[in-house]
Amino acid sequence: MKLNRPLCMLVCGLCIVLSPAVRAQLTDEQRILHGGPAPTKRIREPIPDEEVRPSATYPNVQTFDFPHAVYFPAQSRQRNQLLLFIPGTQPHDKKGDPEKPSAIRFCKNAALSGYHAVYLMYPNDVAAAEACWDKPDPDAFALFRWALIEGGSNAYISVPRSESIENRTIKLIQYLQREHPNQNWGQFVVNGQVAWEKVAVAGQSQGGGHAAIIATRYLVARVLCFGAPKDYSRFFHTLLVALDDRSRCAAFWR
Repeated sequence: MKLNRPLCMLVCGLCIVLSPAVRAQLTDEQRILHGGPAPTKRIREPIPDEEVRPSATYPNVQTFDFPHAVYFPAQSRQRNQLLLFIPGTQPHDKKGDPEKPSAIRFCKNAALSGYHAVYLMYPNDVAAAEACWDKPDPDAFALFRWALIEGGSNAYISVPRSESIENRTIKLIQYLQREHPNQNWGQFVVNGQVAWEKVAVAGQSQGGGHAAIIATRYLVARVLCFGAPKDYSRFFHTLLVALDDRSRCAAFWR
């Protein structure tokens, strides 16, 4: 079919005129998400759709009771996957402070992409490197991380099960399902356990190391590590984080 050149030019002209008006209806986060340029002015940091204190989800949580940030998925793009973001180390004088703004924006953009998104608070005032990097134990980093993830005690750290990353995630998801039954948060916890196959686990620095080692044990939807893992042993002069189980850690090798 032969195209009418004047008509094509008119349509193209209308697109050029209308596109700024269409873009003006998008938020700064949406412009970036859809591949547009970053705005020249500073982006206003996204506000969580909800903040939930860990103790509100489970009364046995008694430490690091700073709010989890929750971002609801865009209804038109629902993926039925959870983006679980685990932040990095926060020193004693900054306990409970928000992570770098880029991490908060990352969670918001995940929600705009259809993820149920959670920025998780957990005991994170001691760095894995600080506790483990000079120890003559090749399992030091793994022991440290699994105690934080699942709860447990060893020579490097002691974390009650109630305070662990896994338990905090389970209790938060169950709380959100009760509070927002129409949003289907309950799909991410089955029989009292995290449904890891539906979880995109992500983290920055220490949190990225936790995300990586979770993916060596569970077949997760995907894993995203920022500035991590970096479990370097000064005693052994090598990296020690366990990332060699390719059959279980499918997300690393796609």
